[in-house]
Amino acid sequence: IIRSSSGYKRKQYMKFRALMDSKGTPTLFGTFTCNVAKPIYRNLMKQFYGNTDDMLKDPYLLSRAFQRDWQDFFDFVRSTWAGRYCGKVTAYCWVIEFQSRGLPHAHFCLWTQKTIEEMIELKTIVATVPRGDEDQYFEEMDMWLSQLVRKHQVHGCGKYCDADGRDAEQGSINCRFKFPKEPHYGATKLDARTNRFVYHRGAADSRINTYN
Repeated sequence: IIRSSSGYKRKQYMKFRALMDSKGTPTLFGTFTCNVAKPIYRNLMKQFYGNTDDMLKDPYLLSRAFQRDWQDFFDFVRSTWAGRYCGKVTAYCWVIEFQSRGLPHAHFCLWTQKTIEEMIELKTIVATVPRGDEDQYFEEMDMWLSQLVRKHQVHGCGKYCDADGRDAEQGSINCRFKFPKEPHYGATKLDARTNRFVYHRGAADSRINTYN
């Protein structure tokens, strides 16, 4: 079955439904995007075409490289990462699609041994920027992680997240994801009114997406 085709998506949907029926709601959801700036893509294009001027000139080559990149990442998640942070992965499901810009993109769900509540308590999932020992959630300064969070985990409101369907240029955005978030100091808790978790975050973390 061709990935991103209706038949492929139907097959993955049925697999997901079967897992939902037998195991309930997945513990974690994630995405994995094709980043053509990575060496795995640039080196391959340079090997075949002698340059990296147009990274989209060969969709087949790009897709094959993405499949390898994705498999390496998911193998790491299932073995190393899961073993350290969530016990183990008991089941999983994913679907690969192509974005409008022509790049492959994976959505995946994980069912894990540890519950979401356990991972929150262990601070596997957080919503703050690492700031060293001034932050109770990070005992040591991790500049590398801090840079990654600031680069990839800051929510910027736009048309996609506007609950009223307006452009950002038309005025303030009514964000359907409720950003910016209000500060919350202390333990993560479940808001019974919204049925959403409220994470520890300071005023400077108002636009940080939760991550692990």
